Amino acid sequence: MMVMANIELSKLVEVLNYLLEHGASSTYDIYKHTRLSLATAYRYVKRAFELGYVVIYDWLVDITIKGVLLLALLGNEDAIYRLAMAIGFKDEVIRAFVNVLRGYDGIIDLLGKVKIETIGDLLHLLLINNGNNLMKIVKDFTNTTLEPLIAYLIINFIPSIELPNGTKVVISNDGVVAAACNSPSENCPYRRGNSIYRNRNDGFIYKLMCSFDCVRSKINDISIGININVNSHFNSVEIHLLNQGRKC
Repeated sequence: MMVMANIELSKLVEVLNYLLEHGASSTYDIYKHTRLSLATAYRYVKRAFELGYVVIYDWLVDITIKGVLLLALLGNEDAIYRLAMAIGFKDEVIRAFVNVLRGYDGIIDLLGKVKIETIGDLLHLLLINNGNNLMKIVKDFTNTTLEPLIAYLIINFIPSIELPNGTKVVISNDGVVAAACNSPSENCPYRRGNSIYRNRNDGFIYKLMCSFDCVRSKINDISIGININVNSHFNSVEIHLLNQGRKC
């Protein structure tokens, strides 16, 4: 029997699988349509809530993005499809992300301990397994299938700068760490409709270490003054871009 934090993972997963398939349900519904007794259903719904795998509102229980990720890590293809729909990238990108996480020791136990409330929070899992070194992650995944998702997570985790054309960027001394491009140039190789770099939900193109003219031209003449104290997962690193036009 698979065990996580002294509970039977298989029973927790039975609750989550039901919610993934049927959507928000009562604990009584879970009991009626699974192999769990009513008392066991209540116990594991409560535990799933404590671990952040479900939310409870009124008398209904629903699975969270964290709960869907747990099922994906355990091989549930429907969960991978659900993540792809929620995040906006192709299944192959999400599957690559799940496979990377599966390669980390103790990932199931770690997932239970990490607070994940938004999609951007998924970056925590990569940071913890890469010495809290953001630039290592950026360099490791640039020009891979995972690149657009990593850029998306960074844009949604770190305060970004919005350029006049709506493009969002996160900048360090190394240049544009991540970009969510709203208006790519004609020469941008990532603008085609079926590109894995284009997010289906918001239409932005997500890129790491982007140096294309469509981004660079918008940044060159902008004076930026920011001092971002990034959270503990970045060891409180401060990014200083004071009154200087950044060039990618």
